Amino acid sequence: RQPAPRPYLVAGDVFALPSAYEAYPLVVLEALACGLPVVATPVGSVPDLIGDGNGWVVSRNVPAIREALAELADADRAAAAAQARETALDHSWPRVADEYLRLVEEILTGRSR
Repeated sequence: RQPAPRPYLVAGDVFALPSAYEAYPLVVLEALACGLPVVATPVGSVPDLIGDGNGWVVSRNVPAIREALAELADADRAAAAAQARETALDHSWPRVADEYLRLVEEILTGRSR
């Protein structure tokens, strides 16, 4: 347990989260914000966050995780890091707050998306 995980994330090359259960793993967004591509199992919001060059969603078994980590080792790290950061920015507090405000406005005015 680390109260300030950023230095550890920044020091890494990839973030792996082979969980059996997660609802909304904030640590995935923290890793993406640090420019780390992510290898994670399809739990919680992971499938909504990972893709398009920022990492891999894999089955929860050693061969699948090993293969994804090997692919990341051969991938364009700068491109993966840039895509990871872009994903995190898409989920920043200002953007999430704007989405909530739009949703509330739609509800109040009776419009649907």
